[in-house]
Amino acid sequence: QHRSLTRFKSDAVVSRQSPHLLQANAQEDCTAVTRNMARSSLLLLGLNVLALLEPSTSSNPDPKIPTTVDPTFIAFQSAVALKQVENNVQYLYNDYEAYKKDFENFKASNTVTRALGSEDSGFRKFQKFITKYSRSYSSLDEFGVRYGLFLNIADKYKNYNMGDDFVGINLLSDRTLSEKKAFFG
Repeated sequence: QHRSLTRFKSDAVVSRQSPHLLQANAQEDCTAVTRNMARSSLLLLGLNVLALLEPSTSSNPDPKIPTTVDPTFIAFQSAVALKQVENNVQYLYNDYEAYKKDFENFKASNTVTRALGSEDSGFRKFQKFITKYSRSYSSLDEFGVRYGLFLNIADKYKNYNMGDDFVGINLLSDRTLSEKKAFFG
């Protein structure tokens, strides 16, 4: 039986599942998608190697397509595919963590705040925030810290206002309390 996160979009389906079964289903889904991404990158790598080993034997090959492939280009394609797989795995992990948080909310209050298994829009909101306030961060670690602060503030406003979290997003949404105090003097 194929399980997917889209199965959990209706409250009726969620209410019939046990908590352990739902968590197991989400873990299996993340594992299956990760395996499929790894297979596709291996397939791409295999095709690149075949292209390198098997030059064109056609009597009239297309002059725009070389008969052999540059090994440096193959290495580049493989590195890009590997980075895509790594980024997708991180995205899946973040989505799974968001799913677990939503499931804990469901167990506590019997309400669903968003469609379970849907894409978390917090990152898109953070991207809009960065664009709007012209933010730039010096490292990936700083980016992660600022993104976490942004999500915490958005969650606070969402919980207190019981509405859309855009109400609380402002110039200082990615700053710590001490940085905010320093800003105001």
